[in-house]
Amino acid sequence: MHWKLKAYIQKIVSALPLSASLNYAMRRYVSRSLPVDDATFQDMLVVAGKHYDYFLKNSPAESLQDPVFFEFGAGWDLISQLYYHDRGIRRQCVVDIKPHAHLALINDTIKRLNRVGHIGGINSKKHINTVSNMSDLEQGCGIKYLAPCDMRRTGFPEASFDFISSTATLEHIPAEDLAVILAECRRLLKPNCCISCQIDLKDHYSYYDRTISMYNFLKFSDSRWALYNSALQFQNRLRYLDYVAMFQNAGFEIVECRPKKPTDADLALLKSLPIDSTFKNSFEDLGVKTLWLLARKAHNA
Repeated sequence: MHWKLKAYIQKIVSALPLSASLNYAMRRYVSRSLPVDDATFQDMLVVAGKHYDYFLKNSPAESLQDPVFFEFGAGWDLISQLYYHDRGIRRQCVVDIKPHAHLALINDTIKRLNRVGHIGGINSKKHINTVSNMSDLEQGCGIKYLAPCDMRRTGFPEASFDFISSTATLEHIPAEDLAVILAECRRLLKPNCCISCQIDLKDHYSYYDRTISMYNFLKFSDSRWALYNSALQFQNRLRYLDYVAMFQNAGFEIVECRPKKPTDADLALLKSLPIDSTFKNSFEDLGVKTLWLLARKAHNA
């Protein structure tokens, strides 16, 4: 599908009542992108495993005893949360701006974990029972799901959580809201605890339309891009150094920063495009494709 057509369809759907339900139905029964395919499922488990490893290696000793995990923007199928449960995390809080999680997809995740036993070299430790409602999920897996929830003002007490994770979510949040959300994350973390974020910096429309590049959205001014940007798949177009600065401005100490840098071919492609003057970074910075940030709330924060 041409990316502009998809953008316009998403804009129309986002303006309709029950837009989240319509979007789910389209992805489940029209594009059939839900449930995710096996390769994507494996990739998501690997990402969850990396978050978990960061937690183990960078958390204070007291947080390793009976930690409480928190994730925002968890999506449809709670793959990361069920992975954490499988690893032994007994208490989790998961929030989203809209109630995207669906029991059918959650149970699909559970069945895959139970059936395969190990995926991509990740061994499953326990059998997980399927669930009939979100109360079952909390009682059986310790996963409390709250949606809708405004991450700018969660209402949770200060220093409630030992670890915060976010996967492919930050790029969908407007910059002005993201600054507030990062400040809220800092408030929610216990001292010396960490937030781990995986961020996709590519134009997401390039996943649907192979005729455009992952840097396509860098060609447009803010006003022009607003014509294509929709609430269903909002893309803030922030670049790698923007995120680093935002975490630091929110009072975090950067523990680890892993940008996936552009190859020579990526740079050649980027230099061939009419990049809008909105983006003043070097090509090396503009070309970063994904970013992993691990940041700590300092003891005196």
